[in-house]
Amino acid sequence: MTQPRANRRSQDEWFQLIQECRNSGLSDRAWCEQHGILVSSFYNAVKRLRKSACDIPLSSNRRAYALDLTSSSKQEAVQIDICPDPYPEAVPPAKQMCPAPHLDNSHTIELMMDNVSLKVSNSADPFLLQQIIRMLRADQC
Repeated sequence: MTQPRANRRSQDEWFQLIQECRNSGLSDRAWCEQHGILVSSFYNAVKRLRKSACDIPLSSNRRAYALDLTSSSKQEAVQIDICPDPYPEAVPPAKQMCPAPHLDNSHTIELMMDNVSLKVSNSADPFLLQQIIRMLRADQC
Protein backbone atom coordinates (compact mmCIF):
# COMPACT_ATOMS: atom_id res chain seq x y z
CA MET A 1 0.00 0.00 0.00
CA THR A 2 1.36 3.44 -0.88
CA GLN A 3 1.94 6.04 1.78
CA PRO A 4 -0.30 9.12 1.78
CA ARG A 5 1.26 12.20 0.25
CA ALA A 6 2.74 14.65 2.76
CA ASN A 7 1.15 18.07 3.10
CA ARG A 8 2.50 20.57 0.60
CA ARG A 9 4.74 23.29 1.91
CA SER A 10 3.93 26.91 1.14
CA GLN A 11 6.34 29.11 -0.79
CA ASP A 12 7.22 30.90 2.44
CA GLU A 13 8.06 27.58 4.12
CA TRP A 14 10.22 26.52 1.17
CA PHE A 15 11.94 29.89 1.12
CA GLN A 16 12.83 29.55 4.82
CA LEU A 17 14.06 25.96 4.32
CA ILE A 18 16.20 26.95 1.34
CA GLN A 19 17.70 29.89 3.24
CA GLU A 20 18.46 27.58 6.17
CA CYS A 21 20.09 25.04 3.85
CA ARG A 22 22.20 27.58 1.97
CA ASN A 23 23.38 29.20 5.21
CA SER A 24 24.26 25.85 6.82
CA GLY A 25 27.51 25.36 4.91
CA LEU A 26 26.42 21.84 3.91
CA SER A 27 25.82 20.72 0.35
CA ASP A 28 22.17 20.78 -0.69
CA ARG A 29 22.11 16.97 -0.81
CA ALA A 30 23.61 16.53 2.68
CA TRP A 31 21.26 19.11 4.20
CA CYS A 32 18.20 17.52 2.55
CA GLU A 33 19.21 14.05 3.78
CA GLN A 34 19.60 15.38 7.34
CA HIS A 35 16.14 16.98 7.19
CA GLY A 36 14.29 14.16 5.41
CA ILE A 37 13.59 16.19 2.27
CA LEU A 38 13.80 14.74 -1.22
CA VAL A 39 16.54 16.52 -3.16
CA SER A 40 14.28 16.66 -6.22
CA SER A 41 11.55 18.40 -4.18
CA PHE A 42 14.13 20.85 -2.86
CA TYR A 43 15.38 21.78 -6.35
CA ASN A 44 11.82 22.02 -7.68
CA ALA A 45 11.08 24.52 -4.90
CA VAL A 46 14.24 26.48 -5.76
CA LYS A 47 13.16 26.59 -9.40
CA ARG A 48 9.61 27.73 -8.54
CA LEU A 49 10.88 30.46 -6.22
CA ARG A 50 13.41 31.72 -8.76
CA LYS A 51 10.65 31.93 -11.36
CA SER A 52 8.69 34.10 -8.96
CA ALA A 53 11.78 36.37 -8.72
CA CYS A 54 12.85 35.37 -5.22
CA ASP A 55 16.49 35.98 -4.37
CA ILE A 56 17.88 32.49 -3.69
CA PRO A 57 21.53 32.29 -2.55
CA LEU A 58 23.95 29.91 -4.28
CA SER A 59 24.43 26.47 -2.73
CA SER A 60 27.58 26.05 -0.65
CA ASN A 61 29.31 23.87 -3.25
CA ARG A 62 28.68 26.47 -5.98
CA ARG A 63 29.68 29.36 -3.73
CA ALA A 64 33.26 28.08 -3.72
CA TYR A 65 33.48 28.64 -7.47
CA ALA A 66 31.63 31.96 -7.58
CA LEU A 67 33.66 35.11 -8.09
CA ASP A 68 33.86 36.97 -4.79
CA LEU A 69 33.66 40.66 -5.69
CA THR A 70 33.38 41.82 -2.09
CA SER A 71 36.48 40.32 -0.55
CA SER A 72 39.72 42.20 -0.33
CA SER A 73 41.80 39.19 -1.29
CA LYS A 74 45.37 39.97 -2.26
CA GLN A 75 47.15 38.58 -5.25
CA GLU A 76 50.82 37.79 -5.22
CA ALA A 77 52.89 40.02 -7.48
CA VAL A 78 55.95 38.66 -9.23
CA GLN A 79 58.62 40.93 -10.69
CA ILE A 80 59.58 40.18 -14.28
CA ASP A 81 62.85 41.44 -15.75
CA ILE A 82 62.30 42.78 -19.25
CA CYS A 83 65.36 42.56 -21.43
CA PRO A 84 65.78 44.94 -24.37
CA ASP A 85 65.33 43.44 -27.83
CA PRO A 86 68.81 42.52 -29.16
CA TYR A 87 67.69 43.08 -32.80
CA PRO A 88 65.37 46.10 -32.78
CA GLU A 89 65.92 47.04 -36.42
CA ALA A 90 65.18 43.53 -37.73
CA VAL A 91 61.42 43.97 -37.32
CA PRO A 92 59.72 46.79 -39.25
CA PRO A 93 57.47 49.05 -37.17
CA ALA A 94 53.83 48.00 -37.17
CA LYS A 95 51.28 50.30 -38.74
CA GLN A 96 48.86 51.93 -36.36
CA MET A 97 45.76 49.77 -36.64
CA CYS A 98 42.32 51.15 -35.96
CA PRO A 99 39.56 48.71 -35.09
CA ALA A 100 36.80 48.36 -37.63
CA PRO A 101 33.95 50.72 -36.67
CA HIS A 102 31.34 47.97 -37.02
CA LEU A 103 33.06 45.81 -34.39
CA ASP A 104 32.23 46.52 -30.77
CA ASN A 105 34.50 44.47 -28.52
CA SER A 106 34.03 46.55 -25.40
CA HIS A 107 31.65 43.99 -23.88
CA THR A 108 32.64 40.64 -22.42
CA ILE A 109 29.38 38.76 -22.86
CA GLU A 110 26.26 39.22 -24.95
CA LEU A 111 22.91 37.74 -23.88
CA MET A 112 20.01 37.51 -26.31
CA MET A 113 16.46 36.80 -25.17
CA ASP A 114 13.76 37.02 -27.84
CA ASN A 115 14.13 40.52 -29.30
CA VAL A 116 16.34 41.86 -26.47
CA SER A 117 20.13 41.98 -26.71
CA LEU A 118 22.12 42.69 -23.53
CA LYS A 119 25.86 43.44 -23.81
CA VAL A 120 27.74 43.23 -20.51
CA SER A 121 31.23 44.57 -19.79
CA ASN A 122 33.66 43.45 -17.11
CA SER A 123 32.96 46.60 -15.14
CA ALA A 124 29.20 45.98 -14.89
CA ASP A 125 27.71 46.13 -11.39
CA PRO A 126 26.74 42.50 -10.52
CA PHE A 127 23.69 43.62 -8.51
CA LEU A 128 22.40 45.78 -11.38
CA LEU A 129 22.97 42.92 -13.84
CA GLN A 130 21.06 40.54 -11.54
CA GLN A 131 18.13 42.95 -11.36
CA ILE A 132 18.05 43.42 -15.15
CA ILE A 133 18.05 39.66 -15.80
CA ARG A 134 15.34 39.14 -13.17
CA MET A 135 13.23 41.82 -14.88
CA LEU A 136 13.74 40.21 -18.31
CA ARG A 137 12.72 36.81 -16.94
CA ALA A 138 9.54 38.29 -15.48
CA ASP A 139 8.64 39.81 -18.87
CA GLN A 140 8.91 36.37 -20.52
CA CYS A 141 6.18 34.80 -18.35
